[in-house]
Amino acid sequence: MVNISIIGAGSVAFSMKFIRDLCVTESLWGSKIMLMDISKDRLNMVHNLAFRY
Repeated sequence: MVNISIIGAGSVAFSMKFIRDLCVTESLWGSKIMLMDISKDRLNMVHNLAFRY
C-alpha cells in the first residue's frame, strides 16, 4: 500500500483531477490518501466530493 499526501488539497479542480487519476491507476488501488489544506471548509468540500469516487 502506498501513502499519498496532497498539500493544498482545498483546490477542487486540482484535487479532483488528481484523485480521479489515482482511482483509474490500478497499481494505486488501496492506497491511503491524506488531504491537507489551511482552509477547513474547502478541504471538507474536496473530501466529500472525493468520497463519492
